[in-house]
Amino acid sequence: MNKKSLIVFLKSPVPGNVKTRLAKTLGDEFATGFYKINLQYLLKLLHDFTAESQVDVFLYIDTPFIQQNNNIKIPVTMAVKYQSPGDIGERMKNAFREQFLGGYEKVLLIGSDIPDFTVNILSQAFNALDEKKVVFGPSVDGGYYLIGQRRYSPELFNGINWSTSMVLEESLKKLKSNEYDLLEEKIDIDNVESLKEWLSAPGGNRKIKESVARLLSKI
Repeated sequence: MNKKSLIVFLKSPVPGNVKTRLAKTLGDEFATGFYKINLQYLLKLLHDFTAESQVDVFLYIDTPFIQQNNNIKIPVTMAVKYQSPGDIGERMKNAFREQFLGGYEKVLLIGSDIPDFTVNILSQAFNALDEKKVVFGPSVDGGYYLIGQRRYSPELFNGINWSTSMVLEESLKKLKSNEYDLLEEKIDIDNVESLKEWLSAPGGNRKIKESVARLLSKI
């Protein structure tokens, strides 16, 4: 068994289940398509990453994954599990607990829809846990797209105002300044404003931007 584990929280990519704030403005078809573009990219990226590194990947899905008509194929190298009941904090806490009970020494958790995510971020995060208790990947909206631990720390998921701009700040207050490391900030696209900001920003994942722009042109 490898000593490093990567948890990926994802949703079954069906209309009404993903990117609901985007869907309110741009419709379910675009929101679902946007999510699927990012998920396909991430699964391929992780498949290539795990082929070259000693990391076990676990996909924690919110509901039974619906294969029909979504063109998403889960790599056989990735184990599928289901998220526990409760809010996002409770679900993350339980996922970390399960992984550490399974014998892993370093555990990362990421979301499934950060378009500019790279394997370099994963490498940096695992390396950070050589020295730090916790590592975060901050998102522009005040939350985080990645959290990693080298020992189970359930307190990080208690008493946090989830889905607000205070998530990261409240999480850091539970740690001493020398106990955590911060990675590069990334944008988490949840509304039209953040979508426009990401599309117009220089750099980023060109292929994903082109795919999303084509999808947007069909509205």
